Amino acid sequence: MNLYKRGQTWWIEYVRQGKRYRVSTHKKDKSEAKSVLALMQSGVSAKSPIAPLVASLCGFYGKSLRDVLPELCAAADTSLDEIKKEAKTALDAVFDVTVADGWSLYVSHMDALGLRPARKDTLIRRENEYKRFAAWLKDVAPLATKVRDVTGKTAMAYAVKLAESGKSTKTRKNILGELGTIWKIFEKAVNVENIWSNITPKDTDGKVGEAFTREEETKVFVAAQKVGKDWYEVCKLMRHTGLRYADVARLTWAEVDLDERMIHRVPTKTMRHGIAVHVPICESLRNVLASMKREGEYLFPLHAELYGNRGRAAREALAFGEVLALAGIIREGITVHSWRHTFITRMAEAGIDKETRKRLAGHTQDATSERYDHAKYFSLDMKAVEAAA
Repeated sequence: MNLYKRGQTWWIEYVRQGKRYRVSTHKKDKSEAKSVLALMQSGVSAKSPIAPLVASLCGFYGKSLRDVLPELCAAADTSLDEIKKEAKTALDAVFDVTVADGWSLYVSHMDALGLRPARKDTLIRRENEYKRFAAWLKDVAPLATKVRDVTGKTAMAYAVKLAESGKSTKTRKNILGELGTIWKIFEKAVNVENIWSNITPKDTDGKVGEAFTREEETKVFVAAQKVGKDWYEVCKLMRHTGLRYADVARLTWAEVDLDERMIHRVPTKTMRHGIAVHVPICESLRNVLASMKREGEYLFPLHAELYGNRGRAAREALAFGEVLALAGIIREGITVHSWRHTFITRMAEAGIDKETRKRLAGHTQDATSERYDHAKYFSLDMKAVEAAA
């Protein structure tokens, strides 16, 4: 089964039972044509040469069987009764995808569309959330074995379950968002509605991500040194740069220039856009980084290895909660992300102007190219991070 271009449109050629077939994808964009190809390939297992064509026409274009019959007759050069019989077989094979096989279907079609995430841990997180939902579904609705059996009512029940489990609205929003991303592919692949699109909760957790007080900062640094696992250095780096933990955990030595006193990094949040940030290193942070041993590519090998692993063992191995507990800080809204809020808060307290704070934090509300051009603001930004230190 091959994809080729005729004029401005992509076509698919395939051979079944010794006969060559050609069908237009009706697409000028190659990535969209690949999606049609993926759908046709999903029907290849059926014996009929009609199966791939039915899969593409009904699945990708969202047409009913009645709508595609004239096209099937013309393409297959066979009787209407035979087409109806073979079409039903093909549709059953394509659309009756089980929940258990859903992840494999998602990956194959995502690759066909060129939508694979840039970061491996994003795909791992998405897979884990899908499998958790599938396991829950098997327990509460054992008869809902097909993807098309999963309804909006089921999705709402899962959202309620997440809320009752005590997860923050931000966490629930992320989980439901991941499932919604998977179902966007299912919309094309198995002709179902995206049941997650209208149940995303509003983020009402006003206290999530609060800044540390000066006293708490000191306590956390002391506790982090006792806990080890590079937490002291991680906390120092987050406190004096405002970088998110996702970026600090995966920070490489190649991105740190101690002579230039600058960190050059493409943050996880802007990776898909290829936007980099250039964060000045204040003197106190430079001293910490200069004293560290270089053991491989990453500054913090243990964090780099375990970040993104959603298994319980990995979470417990690097739990920042252990540091907070030892520091005696138990209040709502305090997490490892609080270092980012602390960095921004200290700049505000030092009288640093709003635009400089936004640029250093990498916020995304103003002109992106201007905000991320740190090079021409180096002197101003260095004064800001030193003042906030």
